[in-house]
Amino acid sequence: MNLLQEMRMTAMTYKAKGNDDKQSCVLLIVGFNGALRYGWDNSLDNVTRESVINHTETRTIENAEGELEQVETQNAVEVLIHTITMHFIGNPKEELESKKIILTNLRCPTLEDFKWYKDVFITNIFQRNDCTQAFWKKRFIAGLPTYFAERITNKLKEYSGGQPIPWNSITYGQLFAFIKKEGLAICQDHKDKKRNEKFQFKTNMGSFCEQYGYNQLNPPSRSKRIKYKNNQRKFRRHYQKYNNQNKKFNKKPNDQYYSKNKRSYKPNDKQKIVCWNCKRPEHKSSECKMKRKINEIFQDQPDIQ
Repeated sequence: MNLLQEMRMTAMTYKAKGNDDKQSCVLLIVGFNGALRYGWDNSLDNVTRESVINHTETRTIENAEGELEQVETQNAVEVLIHTITMHFIGNPKEELESKKIILTNLRCPTLEDFKWYKDVFITNIFQRNDCTQAFWKKRFIAGLPTYFAERITNKLKEYSGGQPIPWNSITYGQLFAFIKKEGLAICQDHKDKKRNEKFQFKTNMGSFCEQYGYNQLNPPSRSKRIKYKNNQRKFRRHYQKYNNQNKKFNKKPNDQYYSKNKRSYKPNDKQKIVCWNCKRPEHKSSECKMKRKINEIFQDQPDIQ
């Protein structure tokens, strides 16, 4: 839906520069990439693509003389956007119904998520025709943490002088600014007051104050103490880890220790050397005494050797 809105804005820019509706449609198609380009090239045949680019509609207008006449006008951009919607999104009514389900179930568990909550709500609410209804403004406040939502509602009642809250005259921008102001007010005075049982500051606020620029000023001595405490915690964690590892090796004598049975490997005996001449072990054929004697006997006959 955001891409289709950007395409409409881009088409208006093309028309403002002197291009007609058909030329604006062609320029939009040239800029397609990714899935949009593949969908245009592969899911539509040539006849359908040409009919989209050259599409016209007949409108009845009143001329200068006060008579009604029918005029053909180009509406290629609208047909292009409608075609993309049907191929990639589906029925726009069903899409709006899904937006309603998202807005109804949207929650902000802590004020640390307020920026995300606000962005998602704005993205979906302004796509509906009934976005200015009081129901959606109440729904936005109801999605905040319980204690904070009650605080916002009570403050709005105070500003309205005890009368019903004028939801129709309150814009979303005013509502967001009011919630931001109340959140920062809690950040400013939460240390001066006792912690409320219903509202735990760290749990519900998170980093809300830091997100909107409210940084707590700490004196140098306090920052040193905080740094010292953090170092002590790190040392304890490392010591516990080191101590747990040493427990495996420094066991008491009474502790039973079961070890896996280790196989005893005997060194393999060297292969016995056997002489090729006398077939006796423990010497080689070159060291054989029998061969030496034979050679001495037949030393005059080298052929027999």
